[in-house]
Amino acid sequence: MNSDADATVTSAVVDDRQVLQADLARVNLLRIRGDISSSKTLCLSILKRFPESVDAHVMMGDLHAEQGELAPAAEWYALALDLDRNAPGVLVKLNRVQAALDISSQANRTRSMVLAGRRVSPWLYVAVASSVIAISSIAYIAGSKSPTEAKNSTRPTISEKIVSPQTAEKTSPPRADFADNTIKTSPVNLSSNDAGPAPTDTPTISDTKTTGTKESPVSVVEDQQLLDQISPRTKYGKHIISVIADPRSGTLILTYNVTTGEHGRYIGAVLADSALEYDNRSTAVTLRGVRNGVLSYEADVKRAKILEVEAREHKPVQELENHGWIDDVLENEFFKDKELMKAPSI
Repeated sequence: MNSDADATVTSAVVDDRQVLQADLARVNLLRIRGDISSSKTLCLSILKRFPESVDAHVMMGDLHAEQGELAPAAEWYALALDLDRNAPGVLVKLNRVQAALDISSQANRTRSMVLAGRRVSPWLYVAVASSVIAISSIAYIAGSKSPTEAKNSTRPTISEKIVSPQTAEKTSPPRADFADNTIKTSPVNLSSNDAGPAPTDTPTISDTKTTGTKESPVSVVEDQQLLDQISPRTKYGKHIISVIADPRSGTLILTYNVTTGEHGRYIGAVLADSALEYDNRSTAVTLRGVRNGVLSYEADVKRAKILEVEAREHKPVQELENHGWIDDVLENEFFKDKELMKAPSI
């Protein structure tokens, strides 16, 4: 009897957890579509049913932070820490929100002094501007969990879009990215025995202004940081050649290498999911599969499609045993050779 009762309780807990994850995925989908008001309403209803959910409290903090409502965001993060002091990344979010609030307060005091005709030390302007620039830089390049946190955390992962902080002269509070991880800048070794020809470290462009044929290396700091952050997050990280962010369209352009016999479509779908999980500013990934130095495959993956699959299956796509999910998320596929569509690799 006791074993039956324990099994019933365990089953109920699992069911509740699945319902919670599905509801949080719906909240995140509404947020991605820009319906923050509905996201908050749904999240509050989740909190009524699951008042001890750390993820739901963090979600509310994230929703407020995205709209620049830093004081309420700090309160929700603090409540999440009251429930679990060791909740991954929450303390980092709280500290960043509080730092942004301090900078906003200091900027407002400086502006009030200027409007009142009081003399302000030039060093105060320098201090405020430096602080704002520092927060902006941290917000831009910090956006992923460490590989350990990413492995242990429960999806859906909720973190914020990057929005440039306001200048010191404006009264509105600066916004920042409140993703739950630290900055990693160590280079990633892209060479691998199973990854085919080793790609070059940086792309090149033609210098037509000089000789018309000269090739010069180009290194964009933000793109290199994306590459360094995304590669360790996935078992296929060594396949990545480059990652380029297009902030205008919210799209990542991910180029990866595939050797003969590898399942290129599956590898691309996994890389796209890992990239979107890290970069919360982007809503889609354009995949470019390269084999033997030749572009052989292209496809698009949208965050909304991944969330729909996860809400339906009640688990992250990369944990699904059936790889059929890739057919649900890969769109606008292009194969250099039509016969490649029938092969397991691109």
